[in-house]
Amino acid sequence: MKQQPVMTSEGQPLTIVLSCVDPDMEMRLAKKLTDEGYTVIQAELNPWTVLHQIYQLHASLLILQTNTGQAYEREVEYCHLLDCKVLQLETHAQIRAQEQKEKRPDARLLLPVDMDCVLGMIQCLFREGGPDEPAHLTLEELLDRWQVTRRQPNREMIEHAILLMVEHPSWSEHITKDIYPRLAQRHRLSVTAIEQRLRRAITHIYLYSQDELFRFLFPGDRPTNTQFCAVVARYLVRYAQEDQEQEEVN
Repeated sequence: MKQQPVMTSEGQPLTIVLSCVDPDMEMRLAKKLTDEGYTVIQAELNPWTVLHQIYQLHASLLILQTNTGQAYEREVEYCHLLDCKVLQLETHAQIRAQEQKEKRPDARLLLPVDMDCVLGMIQCLFREGGPDEPAHLTLEELLDRWQVTRRQPNREMIEHAILLMVEHPSWSEHITKDIYPRLAQRHRLSVTAIEQRLRRAITHIYLYSQDELFRFLFPGDRPTNTQFCAVVARYLVRYAQEDQEQEEVN
């Protein structure tokens, strides 16, 4: 049985413009979203075609899948100006330098997309309520909400860095000395690579997340690695303490 249409807070059908580099995945995702009650418009993977569809339809959300995370950075900014949220699927794979020579220049390595995870992120993007009454979210829920998908290679690294700060708050003062070496040992990377990957992941969240809670926690410029991990760690500790105090009262 088909779901009732999903509506925006203004009472209009929630329209999604869907544009994917993988046609098969686009068809499966379109069917899944339609079955869930979303109004889906499939658009050609072309910046101006996508923007025209958004403008004409007053679309609420663009789901974009490309091979490279920054290919549509300027167009994503235009979407924000049109009051359209953006969910950019990370489906490109990194190839080691020596393997790259054996690949054709136009070769594509696509990773599978978790449909349930996509639905969960859409629900987070349009969740009612503002930062004045944030839900007590877990670290996993926060990263899902900020579009750090569970299939991204840097997600585990971000989780580990934040959990280390939760466990050792003083380490936030010396992240290069206390946290990066532990991450480097666990992920078998250099300290420099750890710092760069964390910065790249945080920059991606800052550029593409329209989540009100993120903007509430980080109202200024892009947070540094230390600022991001420390603020999220304090958020988790604060609400963990409030939950514990509430349980004791009950």
